[in-house]
Amino acid sequence: MIDGGMCVFHLRRDHQLTITEIVSTRKGAGSEMLDKLKKVEGAHSIFAKCPAGWKSNKFYEKQGFELEKTEEQPAKKNQNQGFFSQEEVGKKINCWRLTLVEKKRASLGLV
Repeated sequence: MIDGGMCVFHLRRDHQLTITEIVSTRKGAGSEMLDKLKKVEGAHSIFAKCPAGWKSNKFYEKQGFELEKTEEQPAKKNQNQGFFSQEEVGKKINCWRLTLVEKKRASLGLV
């Protein structure tokens, strides 16, 4: 997506942009990628999941995401990696959401 960063995302029909993978190899790359994602036409919110113990949670919080819920990793098959290991099952996953629509409306003076 940018020099020093890569992001895989999906824009759903309900206008939720879901980040499925994000990697940053330099300071500031995450913020740059997020700025680009905020401009994706049709996106009303950005959704991301992050293991509860990871430092990445601070990034989402700093960028204005709200912690929507925390869930446990279910004992089911992961499309990319096969079945989850016993160590992964039951771990806490934070679900973050950044709402974009209200901010766009406010910038237009509609709120």
